Amino acid sequence: MKQEKLRNEFEKLHNRLKNLKNVDEETKEALENLDVDIQNVLKNSHEKIIDEKESIIKNFKNYAIKFESKHPEITESLNIVIQTLSNLGI
Repeated sequence: MKQEKLRNEFEKLHNRLKNLKNVDEETKEALENLDVDIQNVLKNSHEKIIDEKESIIKNFKNYAIKFESKHPEITESLNIVIQTLSNLGI
């Protein structure tokens, strides 16, 4: 169940990233990197996500800080993903 919720949240975030308009080159590059990271996590098994969750959470927290002022909707989605990841394996 938690795995399915995580995948749903990643899909929502991925869709939000695809729909962003008028972003500068630095932001565009960061968004593309985030999207690659999302796709990589989605390809992983539940066990691998659990094993790497601290690293994944740290990475997504860094993205959340980067997007906080210009794209609060992305930060909101990232925070949901981070919370869902934090609850995995508990």
